[in-house]
Amino acid sequence: MVKRNANGQIEKGEILNPAGRPIGTRNFQTDFDEVVEEIAKANNITNSEARKILIKKAYGEAKDGNFQYYKDIVERVYGKVPDALTITGEIVSKVISVDE
Repeated sequence: MVKRNANGQIEKGEILNPAGRPIGTRNFQTDFDEVVEEIAKANNITNSEARKILIKKAYGEAKDGNFQYYKDIVERVYGKVPDALTITGEIVSKVISVDE
């Protein structure tokens, strides 16, 4: 059983998946890079050009209402955009004069 604190957070040092990712499991980036390479070779273009075509396709899907298609590719390849951070409260500071 996983130990949790009073807030329900996992205690430091607890491991949720001790076996880790199964051997042979591939991540999205590896699969995406291979698909880009296959598309590039099949169309006699560079990997960069193939990547741009896929991004344009994703953009077109988003314009047509399938934003999830675009979001999935962009976030998996380039990372998720950070959420906005809202800070509330007061800033307390003390001004010190050099002449004192």
